[in-house]
Amino acid sequence: MLEYCLLDSGKLQHISESKLGHFAKCPFCLQLVVGKKGKIKRHHFAHIKHSCAQSNLELNSAGLAFFNDVSLPSLNDPDLKFFISCISTKKSFNIESDIRLRSAKERFHWQKGLNIAIEKGLVEIKEEPALYAKTAILLAIEGRLTLKDFFVCQEESITQKLHDIKKTSQPSWEALFRHHVYRLTTSSLYFLKLKLASGTCIYKIGITARDIETRLKEIEKELSMLRVSVQSVTVEFLLPGRGGIEQYFKHKYRAYKHPIGSLTEYFHFPSTSLVCSVLSELSRLERFGTNRRIAGTLNQRKQRKVAKRRAESKEDFLNKHKNIVEALSIGLPIRQVAREMKRSVNTVRKVKQLTDNTPH
Repeated sequence: MLEYCLLDSGKLQHISESKLGHFAKCPFCLQLVVGKKGKIKRHHFAHIKHSCAQSNLELNSAGLAFFNDVSLPSLNDPDLKFFISCISTKKSFNIESDIRLRSAKERFHWQKGLNIAIEKGLVEIKEEPALYAKTAILLAIEGRLTLKDFFVCQEESITQKLHDIKKTSQPSWEALFRHHVYRLTTSSLYFLKLKLASGTCIYKIGITARDIETRLKEIEKELSMLRVSVQSVTVEFLLPGRGGIEQYFKHKYRAYKHPIGSLTEYFHFPSTSLVCSVLSELSRLERFGTNRRIAGTLNQRKQRKVAKRRAESKEDFLNKHKNIVEALSIGLPIRQVAREMKRSVNTVRKVKQLTDNTPH
């Protein structure tokens, strides 16, 4: 389904940013399309006349990147289903030991399922020829990846998909993919706790590119139209740049979905321990992002310092530390100079090395 349209200004626009019945152009064939926002099918743009072949392809091929239902590998094959059920509790497995325990008929279907799993990228060969392991895609389908691990795998997947699109020489697809990545990485993931008038607590996951206060007003309006009375709304987490996690969160916790009318982003967790588990996962994802930002900032500072040092000439450096040069010239020890001048030992040592190498 076509998720993007081309505006008259030449910019791409996602269906979530368009109104129902909005007319625009197809980014591939440039024919007229209209925004469709029904309650059954996924929101999309549809051609007024004949649909072009490219628009019927999915933006995201089977894999991890955006992890929506249509982009996941199909698991309908009976042999594949049987194989996955046999290894459901394992992350890695040995063919020889696993297959030895089965009957001839089961071995046949198990082997066929293994071949299909390898072909679909669900299983990969490890160091030893007989040792196989589940890929991140299969672990994510099973809901066994943490939100943090999914985010890391998703980033790697985005890089790989961009590389693959470039090789196919399809500039339209590359522009669409880049725009979609930009949309997700500039959106914030929010996790809300809503206490209903009945005393029940439900939770909502979603993404927004605007401030959270504006989004909260919209949510309250949506619920009031559905005659749902809300006592209070608490923002449990607001994670900038984590918009790509939303679809996986919905998939991972799909058993606890609590639809309200046509709204499917709500969840009801039956136990406090489960709520704590969800909050813990979001907390780890938040800490990961914070630590990476700090590491990135420190690395940038380090690079700037290295660049500054490279740019600084030997003469400029010695002129900056004239007092150290004078102290060393009268024979004072390095550590004493460092202590009296309140400089590091390494700085004094560097000054001494430069002065020793300077011809008199």
